[in-house]
Amino acid sequence: MSLYISPVETAGAPAHHEYSLVGIRYSTVDDVGVGHTGGPYSDSLSTLARLHIIPNSTTKLALNATFRASLRQAITGGGTTGSFGVPAEPDPQHSPPDIATLDAYALERWETILHYMVSSGTGQHPTKPSQEVLFLLQRSGLMTRVHGGVLQITSSGFQFLLHDPHAQLWELLLQFLHMAEERQMDLVEVLSFLLMLSTMELGREYSTENLSPTQSAMLADLRNYGLVWQHSVR
Repeated sequence: MSLYISPVETAGAPAHHEYSLVGIRYSTVDDVGVGHTGGPYSDSLSTLARLHIIPNSTTKLALNATFRASLRQAITGGGTTGSFGVPAEPDPQHSPPDIATLDAYALERWETILHYMVSSGTGQHPTKPSQEVLFLLQRSGLMTRVHGGVLQITSSGFQFLLHDPHAQLWELLLQFLHMAEERQMDLVEVLSFLLMLSTMELGREYSTENLSPTQSAMLADLRNYGLVWQHSVR
């Protein structure tokens, strides 16, 4: 079994192919203003020093030796941790999906959620998202059950629809993290897995072997939002 990272986009909003997990954005060197004193640059250096990622130096930047060694190992695929995912072996029986296919898949999954929300209470019968997605929408206060147990969008849900796709995704992911604790998932493992997914390359095939029960459960949830695409689900 293997998975692919796919972008999420809504109608009229372009997909950000340069990012592995949509909604997680990376600052460039220019963003922190290297070469300038004070402001975001100094604040960033102070934060990195407190985290022991760089030594407290005012003359040059240097990564902490332990962090540097671990980062090199992760980037080059060394060791057994699979920090950045483990690429899957090519399968001659299955052609990998192209970027356009992943885009269409992610768009269909995301718009199914949004269309269900906006159509609730109108008498229409749109395609239902998975039960896990419906529970999350209700738990987050975006939808509520009314007479007969029917789900209907709330005022918060309407405000949610006005947000850009990245803000929508972050809101659901934050609620997902709250629910993960209630499901007795290890929050550190959940966050680590999300960060690992964020480093994966869009459209590249990764192995799902040796995933923990928590990670396997998360994959099922992330498929529902169109964040990952799996070749086969057993």
